[in-house]
Formats: sequence, C-alpha cells, structure tokens
Amino acid sequence: MSTRHVWIAITVLVVLTSAGTRGASQDLLRDALGDRHVADHWIYDDWSRAVETARAQDKPILAVFRCVP
Repeated sequence: MSTRHVWIAITVLVVLTSAGTRGASQDLLRDALGDRHVADHWIYDDWSRAVETARAQDKPILAVFRCVP
C-alpha cells in the first residue's frame, strides 16, 4: 500500500468518525471518554485546526481515534 493510499484511508476514517461526534460538545465527549485532564497544548476534536497548526510548525500529527463506550 502506498503512502498516498494510507493518507486517503486516514482521511476517510477521520471524516467518518468525526461525523458521529459532531453533535456532541467537547465537554460531553471528554466526560464520556474520561478525558478530563487533557494537556493544554493538545488539539482536541478539531482536525482542521490540527492540520493548520502542524503545517505552520512543520510537525507531524499524532491522532488517537476512540469510540464513546
């Protein structure tokens, strides 16, 4: 599998997983996942901001995908 295919798969996964949580507020999502103590420098539940920041800082993105139990 080429790098391009991997990025396409990741993008599709992000779109599909974000569609399910779009209606939930960040507080509700964090409560459901138990993520009350997220580091201040993390970008939480905002993919477009993460991409913009990564490009501006010339750094990679580490994305963690989880489902609400």
